[in-house]
Amino acid sequence: TEIGKYIYTLLNKNNNRESLIKILVTGGKSPNGIAPGKKATFIIFAKKIRRVKGKLYEKGVKLMSFEFERSLPSIKTLSYIQLVKSRYILEKEKAYSLLYVSKGKVLECATANIFIFKNNKLITPKSGILKGITRNFVIKLADIFDVQQKTITTQELLHSDESFITVSTKGIIPVIQINNYKISSGKPGKKTKTLIEKYNREIARLSGKQF
Repeated sequence: TEIGKYIYTLLNKNNNRESLIKILVTGGKSPNGIAPGKKATFIIFAKKIRRVKGKLYEKGVKLMSFEFERSLPSIKTLSYIQLVKSRYILEKEKAYSLLYVSKGKVLECATANIFIFKNNKLITPKSGILKGITRNFVIKLADIFDVQQKTITTQELLHSDESFITVSTKGIIPVIQINNYKISSGKPGKKTKTLIEKYNREIARLSGKQF
């Protein structure tokens, strides 16, 4: 495609081993600062990916729940105001990210999707979320489990056997705590570790590199 050609041109110019690609489309030059212009603005960014430390996967992370549902959850936007406003409490509580919940339902993190294990079922929210690329990739990889896309209540999350989030630049990250509540043993679970290993093998196969 034409966009693909632009992306490869940019990658060749940057010469990074691995890059995070972000495509931004705006309404263009507005005549009054509100209405869109006659022609959209199209920008492609390429940023070098810095791999996170292994202890993030070995020890897992804590999430802070926050009552919030994005107005257009299925659309990828640059609106991270809630996450920005909460950065100080996240640092204080040593939490990795916000977990958006609404009326007792679990939705998504500010920049990630969430999954839980209950028995041999792998469950992830179906609606009210941005269905991320890594989320969809993990669903296809998890063929050894009974994968279900449906509503998850906050109580189901807190009483789940295991939980993890998926992030495009970090893969699968175990979740061991929500606020002050530990998930099961408070350690990354076996099923989550199995998926992490399978995910890393598949990414290595697709990229031709070893993790």
